[in-house]
This record gives sequence, C-alpha cells and structure tokens, in this order.
Amino acid sequence: MKRVLLAALALLALGLAAESTPLAFVSLAGKPTELGPPGQGEALVVHFWASWCPTCQLELPALEKAASVCRTGTIQVVAVNLGEDRETADRYWKEGGYTLPLLLDPDGHAWRKLGATGLPFNLIWTQAGLRTFSGEHDLPAWRELLDELGCRSTE
Repeated sequence: MKRVLLAALALLALGLAAESTPLAFVSLAGKPTELGPPGQGEALVVHFWASWCPTCQLELPALEKAASVCRTGTIQVVAVNLGEDRETADRYWKEGGYTLPLLLDPDGHAWRKLGATGLPFNLIWTQAGLRTFSGEHDLPAWRELLDELGCRSTE
C-alpha cells in the first residue's frame, strides 16, 4: 500500500511540474525552442503529427483551416512533427501549403513527457492547466474547441 501511495504522489508531482515546465523542441533551423505556459487569457494548442500517419494527414488540413480564422493574440496553435528529420517535415509542410508554426520533436521527448502513446496527439495548455487528447478531430470539432478557447473569428 505504501509503495502505491508513493508512486501516486510521484505521478502527481510529475503532473504538477509538467503544468509549469516548458516543453523543449527544435526549430526547422535546428535551434532549441521552448513552449511554456501561456499568459492570462491565452491558450496554447500543440498538435503532434508525422507524415506517415494517415489520421494526421486528414486532421492537419482541418486544424489549419480552423486556426486560420482566429485572430492572433489569444490562441497560439503550433504543429510539432514527431520523430522525423527536418527535411522530411519541411518538405511535407511546404507540399501541403501549411502556414501554422512548425517545430520538431525528433526524439519524442516532449511527446513522451506528456504521456502520449499515439498520433495525432494534442495538448491544450491554458491558465487552468494542461489537457491532452488523441485521435482525429474534424473541422467542426476543431472550430468548436478553438472557439471554446477564445478564438475570435476573422470571418
């Protein structure tokens, strides 16, 4: 019983630390980049994907379109390629015509730190804390989520 309690406390401490600890990524230029807790009234959406993931191929255009109508300032949406080299991620991004900021998690450190086990994987980070979810979201689901986070449409 004591071991179970200690394990639960360790996991709780890890979760609380993750709520305030920036996540480390790499930019396309190869520079270390961190994403941290958003400011008051702001939200950060981090979408993990890979070019070989068929569900990601369906979801990325929906996320791009949903995020494109949000005025900047309150919501930052960032796409993070998981485990692929810079050239592969960059080529896929350019061929798809995507405009969202693109970062890399080449070794999957941030992805694993968040407890992810599959793709696509999403992190929503607000002042209230972190929440994650896996699986495909279509355009209406992304629009609903971004509206909930404070997206003010430019349409």
